[in-house]
Amino acid sequence: MIAVKRHRDGKVFTTDMSKDDGIYEMHFCTSYTQVMIQEADDEGRLKNSEIICKPVGTEPNWVDLIATQDDDTGEFVFA
Repeated sequence: MIAVKRHRDGKVFTTDMSKDDGIYEMHFCTSYTQVMIQEADDEGRLKNSEIICKPVGTEPNWVDLIATQDDDTGEFVFA
């Protein structure tokens, strides 16, 4: 199972499809990994957003990171 921890609040998202809050898509590049998530808001409506994680095995390119500087960041963790 893949798990990502969002830095701003410590919330962990996984690929467990039995939950409303979770990872539904991932995009890999050499500078970062874009993790697409969905989570329920206070009224129970699902909203989509993304978490940007550092790449595994390479270092990020600063030019690519300019495009993601305002996005939520996170890291891969063991769930």
